[in-house]
Formats: sequence, structure tokens, C-alpha cells
Amino acid sequence: MTTNKCFNGGITNMKSFKFASTVMLLLLIALSTFSGLVSAQNYYGGRSLFGSQTLPILRQTSSPTSQALTSTTPSFQLDRVEIDGEDVTARTNQGFAIEVERGQTLPIDIFLLGHANSYDVTLRAYIGGYEYGTLEDETPIFEVENGLSYHKKLNLVIPQDIRASDEYNLYIEAFDETNSVRYSYKLKIQEKRHDVNTYDVILNPPSNVRAGQPLFASVRVENLGDNIEESIKVTISIPELGVSTSEYVDQLITENDLNQNRIVYARKDSASTNDLMLLIPENAKEGDYQVKTTVEYNRGHSKQESVQTIHIKGKASTPSIMDKDVVNFESTTQSTELGKGAVYKLSIANLGTQAKTYTIELNGVSSWGTSRVDPQSQTVLAEKTADFTLYINPNEGTQTGTKTFTAVIKDDEGNSVSEKALNLTINSATEDSKDTLKKVLEVAFVVLLIILVIVGLVVLVKRLGGDEPEETVEGKTYY
Repeated sequence: MTTNKCFNGGITNMKSFKFASTVMLLLLIALSTFSGLVSAQNYYGGRSLFGSQTLPILRQTSSPTSQALTSTTPSFQLDRVEIDGEDVTARTNQGFAIEVERGQTLPIDIFLLGHANSYDVTLRAYIGGYEYGTLEDETPIFEVENGLSYHKKLNLVIPQDIRASDEYNLYIEAFDETNSVRYSYKLKIQEKRHDVNTYDVILNPPSNVRAGQPLFASVRVENLGDNIEESIKVTISIPELGVSTSEYVDQLITENDLNQNRIVYARKDSASTNDLMLLIPENAKEGDYQVKTTVEYNRGHSKQESVQTIHIKGKASTPSIMDKDVVNFESTTQSTELGKGAVYKLSIANLGTQAKTYTIELNGVSSWGTSRVDPQSQTVLAEKTADFTLYINPNEGTQTGTKTFTAVIKDDEGNSVSEKALNLTINSATEDSKDTLKKVLEVAFVVLLIILVIVGLVVLVKRLGGDEPEETVEGKTYY
């Protein structure tokens, strides 16, 4: 009996142990499952995996400030920001916008505090949303030390063609290789009340003009202001020469009116003038001159000026007769063979103010050849040209070599306008020429011989035909 009791007790203890082990295993599995659910809830932002209920987040995270871009504490702090001399540090949370005009250069003063040492800090100001790129300015890299204050200046240029009446964000950022702190401010960019811009000035000729010749200019203007502009006066001048000319552009509407289609289609916010002509004085000295474009608007109370440079080709002294007659030879050197001639062509330009008659004399030809000028004389109108032709023929038996002679051009008063030395190289007939002549003669002889043979055959045939007896016609006798 005792043995059975011990055996039965052992069995009972074994069952209790197994039951306890099973319960503990189930508890461990439950705890593990619950921990996994909590981790999954944290990963999915606190949303329940089983329905619409939200499980509690067990771990607590620190939320970063709205200004710092990194979770670590930066080694510097933006202490104060001044825009156009006004302290706007507190404007980040107030929602007020800063008004800025187009075309303005915006001065920005930034005050920085150092909380630790940093060796590569940069300050940057920038605006996005401009169609042709980001508007920005930044400082060179500088060193920041703990406990020191720094004052840096930036300048942001607001373009004249940026969209107006819109709000933009101006970002002020301090950063190094690991940290970054940024503030943002709202800017309201407005048009100026009156603002006419000179978009372009086109000069013709564009860079060089001769004294005494006209200079043409076309000016394109555009209205970038808030008011319609009328009677816009455009003036082109060269102050150093005392010459100027003006023209009016009647009316330019605003860009805003054009975009909202509140104005008749034919009216525009930009226009180009007709060609404005400046006559350059004949006595203008050669050099570079400033061409000034002046646009007056707002009933003459506003003005915009722009300057371009042009080179004037003047004359250093009073022009002489030689300066007013230009002689040009196609070639001053020719080559020919004995028995053949040479031709020289030249043109004469009369740059004076009256018509002139020119003649050409050839000196140094009569001893070895003959010459002829065609035409012998010619009248040339002012600012016109005329062509002459010189014919030179070496005499038979002239020695080969280079012959030099002179062409003298004279006006109708007998004054020498120009003298030019001309060269003619005379060569003996080449072997090729002789061979060519020989071949021509041989061919002609063969052709003549063939003709003679054909004529002889024709005569022979006719003679043979004459010896044949004539055919008699037998008559008939009628009774």
C-alpha cells in the first residue's frame, strides 16, 4: 500500500509539473505576441492592425523644433534677422508678409550665435518660384566659435520681370556639413507705380559707322509698372558729337491688365519705335563714342537711361585729291608669249562730290610693243565707278623676259590721280605650241588629200559614163 501511494503521488506531481510548464509556455507566447503587436503599432504610426482601435505607444520620442532641420542640436543659432533695416525675427510665426518692389536690391543682415566650434558654416538667403532660376546669395565659409556672435550681410536682387502681386517665401539658412537651421519669411512682391523698362536697343550698323553716314536705332520699351503709361518719349543721342533725335510711343498698358484681358487686344504692354536716325558729322574724329538712350515717362517725371558704345571711322586730316579717287587693278603682273597680247583691267571710283573725266597714259611700252586703252577717256559721276581695259602687244622679235611700264591716271584738269607700275613677262613660243601647229597642219593635209581623192573619183566616174554607146530606138514601118 505504501508503495502504491508513493507511486500514485509521483504521478500526481508529474502531472502538476507538466501543467505548470504548459501554463508558463502559453504566458511567454502571449507576452511575445503582445510585444510584437506594440512594435508593429509603433512602426505604422500607432494604427491598430486589427481594426479601427489604436494601441497605446509605449516609447516616447522627442519632437524636433520647427526651425531646426536635424535632430541633433546645432552648434549655432540664428539670433536676429533684419531685412532692409527692419528687424523681422519675430515675423516667422505672425503671418505678416514683407512688401518688396520689383527691381529692388534687398539688403539682409543676419546675426548668428555660436554654441560650439564649427569650421565650415555658410549663411544663405534664397527665393524659389522665379521662372528663370533661384534667386540667392550666400556668404563664403567661415568659422564659428562657442560664445561668439557673428554679423553677416547678404544682398538679394529682385528681378524686374518676376511675377508681381504674388507672395514668395524668403528662406534664411545657416548650415555646415552636419547641421542646418532655417527660417522663412513671406514676401509680397509688388510693381512700382510707374516703371517703363528699356528692353532692347538695336543699332544699325551695330558696331561701326563712318563719319558722314547715318546711324539708325530701334528701341523696344515695356511697361512693368502698375499704371498705364502714355506719351513715352524715346531719345537717341551722342552727347560728344551734339546730335540727337526723338520719337514718342503713344500708350503702354500694364502687364496685369494684359494678363486679365481687361484691355482691347490691339493695345500692348510693350512696343518698338520706328527707326531713329542720327547723322554722324563728316568732321567727327575716329574713335569710340557713347550712344545714350533716354526714355521719359510719367509725364516727364520719371526717366531711364542706357548706354551703348559704337566706333566711328573718321578722317585724321582734310581729304586730298588722292583720297577722293580710288584706282584698283585686277592684277599688276601678266604673262604672255611672242605673237600674243596681254590684257590689264582696272576700275576708278570717284568719291568726290562732282563728276570727273579720267584718261590713262601708258609710258615705257613703245620701245618693245604697242598699246591701246579702251575707252580712251571716261566721265565718272560722283560716288560712281568706271572700268578701263589696257591692251599690250609685244613686237615681233622682241627679246623674252619681264618688261615694266607705267600707267598714269589723270583727271580732266590734267592732275595725276594715280601712277601704277605694271609688269609683263614675255615667253618664247613653247614646244607644245609648235607640236600643236604641226599636228594641225598634218590633219589639214590629210583632209585636203582626201578631198582631192574624192574629186578625182567623181571625175573618173563621169568620164567612164560618157564612153558607153547610146541606146538606139528601133522604129516601126507602117504600110
